[in-house]
Amino acid sequence: MNFINEKILRKKFRTKVFKFHPPDFHLNSNSNILFNVETHQTVKNQETATKNAENTNLKFLNKCTISSKSILAIVFIIFLIGLVLVIFLRFQYSSSTVSTDVNENKIFVSQSRFNSSVNANFSICEHKKLIDLNTNDRKCSRISPYEPENLNFQNSYSLGQPIFQSIVCFGSKLHLKCPMQNQKIHISSAYFGIQKQTKNFCWSNPKGLVCYRNLTLHYIQNLCENKSLCNLIVTDTYLGNPCPTQNLNHNQLLIQYQCLDDENFDLVNKKCEINKEMSPICPALKIPNYNEKYWCEPNKANITCPYGKVINILCSFYGVDVDKKCPDSEYKGVPTKCYSENTQFIIKNFCNNKTSCFFSGENSFEQDSGFTNACQGFQNMFFVQWECISEYLEYTISSKTIDLLPICNSTPSINGTCDTSYSPYVPQALNNSTKTYFSYPIYQQIVCQGSTLILFCPAETVIHIYAGYFGIQEYTRSNFCITSENEDKYPFMLYIADSFKTINSTCENKNMCQLRAMANSLGGGDLNPEYTKQLVVQYQCLDPILLQNRINQCEFNSKIPEICPKNLGEDKMNEDTWCDGDQMSIKCSNEKKIKIFCAFYGIHPSILTCDIASLSFSPVCYFNSSFANIVELCELKSNCSIDVVGSSFFNLDPCIGLKKALYVQWKCI
Repeated sequence: MNFINEKILRKKFRTKVFKFHPPDFHLNSNSNILFNVETHQTVKNQETATKNAENTNLKFLNKCTISSKSILAIVFIIFLIGLVLVIFLRFQYSSSTVSTDVNENKIFVSQSRFNSSVNANFSICEHKKLIDLNTNDRKCSRISPYEPENLNFQNSYSLGQPIFQSIVCFGSKLHLKCPMQNQKIHISSAYFGIQKQTKNFCWSNPKGLVCYRNLTLHYIQNLCENKSLCNLIVTDTYLGNPCPTQNLNHNQLLIQYQCLDDENFDLVNKKCEINKEMSPICPALKIPNYNEKYWCEPNKANITCPYGKVINILCSFYGVDVDKKCPDSEYKGVPTKCYSENTQFIIKNFCNNKTSCFFSGENSFEQDSGFTNACQGFQNMFFVQWECISEYLEYTISSKTIDLLPICNSTPSINGTCDTSYSPYVPQALNNSTKTYFSYPIYQQIVCQGSTLILFCPAETVIHIYAGYFGIQEYTRSNFCITSENEDKYPFMLYIADSFKTINSTCENKNMCQLRAMANSLGGGDLNPEYTKQLVVQYQCLDPILLQNRINQCEFNSKIPEICPKNLGEDKMNEDTWCDGDQMSIKCSNEKKIKIFCAFYGIHPSILTCDIASLSFSPVCYFNSSFANIVELCELKSNCSIDVVGSSFFNLDPCIGLKKALYVQWKCI
């Protein structure tokens, strides 16, 4: 029997990467390799070896070396197969979006879906489905009326009717109106102040303040519930100041509401029970053996654990929770909740992984321990929940957002067609609360001049501006916003077309945006300071792929609607334009009489004279009464004239400080 040095074979087969140790080998005289794993047989070396036997051993050694290379090749092939399998599974899984919530330090996985109930049929790619807009959901909303959540496409319908959301900052004027006359407003939820469940868009909130009063809901309900429209002024006169230590401008008003006909309104009241539960700041925990204690100022707080254990803070706050009150304290007018999340971070950093920690509050916990006092003027409570554990482990999760959605280049297909008949510059009044474009609802927001409007879409969707303007347009005019000393006469149109461009560039394809309803913020100067104006925005919340691959491929109607459309038929009308300071004269011969078909005095980009074409912006302004003035002057007469065209003749100036034109269309009959 020929023997091969066992040490040489072990050295040949041992690798650093796989740490593979082969069994011992024994070779017979026929050059066969025998594997014996269970026992190690000791082979006695032959004392004598002929030259032929030595040559045979060398041949066997070469064969063993070749066999070791073969095994390594097999292992490498298995590794490649495993790598391909991992990539395949990752690709299959990529229809989910994984993102990290920094505040909660939890990883959330959400899968986008789209329900066939909206009569849509998307085939974007196998790994990405669009968001579920379940318009046929007949369930009642379970959102708390006091603590609303951010709307998403799973909770934005109740009993088959859409829930609208309006967010405005302090000092704003909000106009809520149902699109149909037989519809009434139903307030689902509302608050004024700062809440944790919904992002604050009016302030960065660096200390994580939470403060609000549940009385806001009742005030909004008394003002708007069961009415076709209502107007709100966001001031502390009506809503108070839920955050005593903060600037009032840090507060926002959020309202979620529906527009319902009588049948659905009665159905909501009968079927849907109001969820009046309010979650405490630190709810009772479903874990055994945890500690809970509170201290009212002035006091000293000592948090301890027995020997061999360390503290793990579960929840804490310093402030006011309406369900937890200090004895013998006056809480009249107190906020429902008022605290700073920053304080909990201070407590965790100071106490975790220690046997005990101490906080002084002999004067106040704010003064002695550096807590943030969000509720100045009220009795604050220091409340802590903690557990005692053997050791404290801190896990950190990357704050990076990970997006695993694949990029799908195919074009989606949906039951919707491009519509270029509407003008994005002149929104038409919505005639129902479920008007859609490409199967997605169109929302409308109206706020008055000086207000701050927030547009916010559910997660994984983006804003598409359908139409909008800042100014006055008769079709969507709100009496609440448009005021004048002469209440009987308002400009029929008073807006700058550039305001739509500013709204679009600020909000299009974004998840949220903030708009300030001021002339200098929205594309130009104030055409007429004598009249207050409004910001009107009609928008949608869309899947970004639908927006990019379908709606953005539709032809954009960039034409500003004409006041007097041109007659291009065979029987053309007479038309003429006169500038400020010109003399106007219209005559008909052969005893024919003048018939006025259209006329206006003001500015429109279609007028190429009177220095209008040289303006750096695109204003539209005129009073409807200018048509009546020309009809009264010229109708059924053989001739008519104005010595000097100007605002003095029409008694109204639609665009102060700008040169205007008088345009008339007529026939001689």
